[in-house]
Amino acid sequence: MKKQLVIILKNPGTSCNIGCVYCAEERKKYVSVDNIITEDQIRELTELTKEYSLNVLFHGGEPTLLNCEYYQRVMDIFQNVNDDVYFGIQTNATRINEEWIELFKRNKKRLGISVSLDGPNEVNKFRLTKDKKETYELVKSNVKLMGENGIKIGMICTIVSTALGKEKELYDMLNAFDNLQFVKLNPCMDRNEDGTVPIWGVTPQQYFDFVNNFFNIMVKESAWTKFYVEPIISILKNLQGVNSFFCNYSEKKCTNFISVYPDGTITSCDNFNLQNGFIGKLGEIDNMESIVHFQNNSGLKEAYYELLLKCKNCEHKNICSGGCIAARQRYADTDEYCTGIKSMIDHIKEVYASVK
Repeated sequence: MKKQLVIILKNPGTSCNIGCVYCAEERKKYVSVDNIITEDQIRELTELTKEYSLNVLFHGGEPTLLNCEYYQRVMDIFQNVNDDVYFGIQTNATRINEEWIELFKRNKKRLGISVSLDGPNEVNKFRLTKDKKETYELVKSNVKLMGENGIKIGMICTIVSTALGKEKELYDMLNAFDNLQFVKLNPCMDRNEDGTVPIWGVTPQQYFDFVNNFFNIMVKESAWTKFYVEPIISILKNLQGVNSFFCNYSEKKCTNFISVYPDGTITSCDNFNLQNGFIGKLGEIDNMESIVHFQNNSGLKEAYYELLLKCKNCEHKNICSGGCIAARQRYADTDEYCTGIKSMIDHIKEVYASVK
């Protein structure tokens, strides 16, 4: 059986056409749109990964800053070498037009689309244009346009401070989209160096309480089949002994991910910053196995396994599988992350048992 690998391609680097207040990629201030992942780099990457089962995610920054023909060629380069590869694109959906619609339709069997949108207008306040204009209505319109063209999507909703207490509003927005297949409630657990939480951030307990409240709404609305929600679906799968595919709740964690930047820098999951997550560079490695287990980053390796070791005797470990390592690192001096995730698991387990 082939080993699995997720490749997060930072095709345009960290360049983006909007200026989300909380954007971690923006804080990396890495490269401009004039410096992109080239087709030669893609060919090098395909040779390094041709024996893997791949999930390749086009990311950024904003991937739609590059043209459709570029992505068509990149997908063809990969599949000319490896027939076991599936693609995805993570977009803010502000630039979707007929040309992108045609690309999505032409590649519907091999390309999944995921849109970033945090919630209705009162929640989406941190996703602004460079000149501080709101993006909600434009994104909503383009999601509808994709639906009118038969394009199914996923959605990442980053749970920021403006979302707290707005679980029902978020559910109502999601429920109104007819082409939505899955949703990931993504925590913005940012933390300043002095331990404080920035204005956009949420604490672990706030996030896990949000998930609990959202789950309660799904149960009340009997919303089990319209779209799947992470991390809820992963918790339910793990409770039933079915392995989750979502890394936070699976044994396949950071060592199954690489992020690639235009200068060839390779990091682990892009939730780590460039320095902490660095594991190698294109042109300087002979094979993927030489970097995916953090051999070139002893600090990351030690922190990774130290955090997982803490889970050894935890009664929740078979359900959470250690959670998100990057988020746990930010809260390594407290038990807040683990306390919160345990409370979420217990709540979902209790409510599910009462309704199944």
